[in-house]
Amino acid sequence: MIPAHAERQILFLLSLKEGKKAQKACWTIRKCSPDIRLNCPAWEFKAGTFCWVINGTLCEGEPQGDWNGKMKICRSCEVMTAILGSE
Repeated sequence: MIPAHAERQILFLLSLKEGKKAQKACWTIRKCSPDIRLNCPAWEFKAGTFCWVINGTLCEGEPQGDWNGKMKICRSCEVMTAILGSE
């Protein structure tokens, strides 16, 4: 099992190497309400295409603080798959 901090760095570096970009920000793709946007770290940091790197995002309306739990959602999300491709 790869430690969470190492996996995060590997995925981030792969996304930079691939050079692909999501067409839209996560809050647009996931149709987040204005309330969720204002309380989400991805919105705060204007990181709508790299939301999968940030802990505490409000994916599925709940804060995602645990890396493993968050990645279960992210691996099937269009934002991450548009950048990294399907696994």
